[in-house]
Amino acid sequence: MNTKHTKFFYILTSSVLLLALAFTSCVTTPVISSEAEEDALFAPETYIPQSFDWENITDGIAYTSFTSEQAQVSYSVVRIQLDTPNLTLCAYPGDGTVVSENGAYPVRTVSDFAREHNCLVAFNTAPFDSGVTAALRGVHIADGTVYSNGMERYAALAFTRRSDGSLRAQVIPSQTEEAIAAVLQKCSNATVLGGFFAVVTDGKAQHFAHHSYEARMGCGISADGKTLYILMVQKTNAFRGLSYQQCAKVFIALGCTNALEFDGGHSTELYVNGTTIKGTNPIRKQAAMAGFTLTD
Repeated sequence: MNTKHTKFFYILTSSVLLLALAFTSCVTTPVISSEAEEDALFAPETYIPQSFDWENITDGIAYTSFTSEQAQVSYSVVRIQLDTPNLTLCAYPGDGTVVSENGAYPVRTVSDFAREHNCLVAFNTAPFDSGVTAALRGVHIADGTVYSNGMERYAALAFTRRSDGSLRAQVIPSQTEEAIAAVLQKCSNATVLGGFFAVVTDGKAQHFAHHSYEARMGCGISADGKTLYILMVQKTNAFRGLSYQQCAKVFIALGCTNALEFDGGHSTELYVNGTTIKGTNPIRKQAAMAGFTLTD
């Protein structure tokens, strides 16, 4: 094993071990009523490093993590250059999945999906109802096939292919019929992944009345849509999770101009280069996910 891969494996394994050790201690999160109160109690500099130390997984894909026992915060970030040659996006439901009239699909784990499709990176996406077969809450389109319709109160992440074959991403703040149709008009085989709410819009953090601290899964993009950042936040007995507002601050520090949250809590699962990182424990199987591969 070469030095680069050995170093990456050490960093990633350390993150997983920290999560396992987290159950030996306990964290208490106070009730927060305003963003100003949140910033006073949890100063951004305690959970956002001055710089991020990236470790390359392969061409166009890099990983970093941040853990602070004092701030009781731990998260992982994957950075993907969407114009990387031979980069392929896959999603579930998709790739031959029979379209369900009620938008309900069998649940599975992100890691099983990733191994089936040889993904280097995979993550859970849309919220869904509970059950062995679960109905998606919001839009899910894979390679132009609509598996679930939009819900206007939620945001989505759309991927389109350019004429040179490279991917571009955009955050749709609201899953309106018009917004989704505009994406499909631009690229008939687009992939649109439904989520919860946009937390960063045009470089500005969005504000939320409710402040809760949970395991989180979200994605942010650069201004040109060429760089994707996948953020996975852990919540355990030792780590308190982050609020939507705090995730927005992390995304902005990463360089994102737009970002949204996907399903979090017990659905939070990130797969990176053969390793599964759980946002909390236990995690449940999910009904929607996406991943990236590099083809020859």
